[in-house]
Amino acid sequence: MLRRELRFLRGTLPIMSLKNYLTITVAGLALLARPAHSADGPMGVERVARLTPNGYDSRQAPDDQTLRWVQVDLGSAVPIDQVKLLPLLDWGANAVRFPVRYRIEASTDPAFLTSTMLEDHTAADVPAPGDKITTIPGSGVTARYVRLTVTKTRDRQFSLTKLEIWSAGRDIAVGRPVTDSVSGLLGLNALTRPARPNGERVVTDNPANVIPTSKWKPIPDRLHIPRGGVRLNGGLLQTAMENNIGYLLSSFSADELIRPFLERAGKPVPAGLRPPIGFWDTDLPGSNAGRFLMGAGNTLRWMDNPELRARLNKVVDGIAQCRAADGFIMGYPEDTIFWNERAAYTRSWVTHGLIEAGYAGRPDAFSLVRSHYDWLDQCAYLPELLRRGGQGVQGMIGSTRAYFAPLGKPEDLQVVQRYFQENYWLDELAARDPKAIWQYPYDHPHNYLITSLEPYMDLYRATGAKK
Repeated sequence: MLRRELRFLRGTLPIMSLKNYLTITVAGLALLARPAHSADGPMGVERVARLTPNGYDSRQAPDDQTLRWVQVDLGSAVPIDQVKLLPLLDWGANAVRFPVRYRIEASTDPAFLTSTMLEDHTAADVPAPGDKITTIPGSGVTARYVRLTVTKTRDRQFSLTKLEIWSAGRDIAVGRPVTDSVSGLLGLNALTRPARPNGERVVTDNPANVIPTSKWKPIPDRLHIPRGGVRLNGGLLQTAMENNIGYLLSSFSADELIRPFLERAGKPVPAGLRPPIGFWDTDLPGSNAGRFLMGAGNTLRWMDNPELRARLNKVVDGIAQCRAADGFIMGYPEDTIFWNERAAYTRSWVTHGLIEAGYAGRPDAFSLVRSHYDWLDQCAYLPELLRRGGQGVQGMIGSTRAYFAPLGKPEDLQVVQRYFQENYWLDELAARDPKAIWQYPYDHPHNYLITSLEPYMDLYRATGAKK
């Protein structure tokens, strides 16, 4: 996989060194080991943002029928409005080791010799909730202790990323000590940790971040990079790019690159194609086309090759042929946008590819980008794009590149400001706090966090906002 993606992008050597690309790509190898992904669910359901940090794991039991419990001490008796179980998620937003059968009780007695039952699911198996938060009404029961008792586990233990106990509009479990049935008093525990800086939920909508265009003060460019008119005349770089042309032409046929778009549009797929490649064609359909167009477009700007140009043209034509009536152009169905990294990685790389194809001599590719971002800039999925999809921050760069490409609109940047801009993170970065990078609280350390630094610089270039 590393060689495949590396060679795709090697056509960008005039603007990105092979060494730097290698450095930021290696972490992507871990993607191949990740499990299958759950299908998207409806909008508006309370969900936990992924990727969740490590939470609470019960001690492993001899079997799934061994009883386990964990409880929270609230410090004093208070009325309980609701209890929320936040599942521990894997990469695909699937709940990991969520209790199969369980009950939740409240009591003023730490030994629970007397208690009030809030919820009882011990008679039948409970389906894993995916990324949905399970809410149990507290009905105003007054108690000091809340206990989750699991009578049937998955894989001999149960896990949660967080347990919330709400009273008078706030989570009163934060920072409270935890006790479980095996280890006794655990003290402070991830189960009752504070919420992440932008909360635990998937919705992000901050209209106050939007800067009216009348207040934009664009920063003039001090460096202008040519988009053409430079030619290679022998040497190592030309040899490398010629080798890359060979790779681009031998890796995938145009029909194979277009296949996901045809399938999404319900159009016939040519016979005799090789089977789809796992992950790139199945989880991130269309991403191969995006990377091909990046490599081909960035190559054809500097040296022509009739066969490579013909293939680039066929891929652009194929995407155009599959454009939906509402302007959507991606190789995955609209209602699967949250699956894996489709909302971010796939969208951004197809955007990159079409923009590079436009600069390489296909100006109608800019119209395809415009078409898609006219759809995206007003689509219903925007409030959940950052947190609900995998590595949602990668989606920012697609929008800012669309703005700076021909036919860009202010709305492309304002969508980033409203739904993606994370002020707490900008403050951490401004303070030169290294934990802002390697402990970014909504993902694991990953090289593509770089693609959320670039669009912040784009916002500055466009608006002059020093934040």
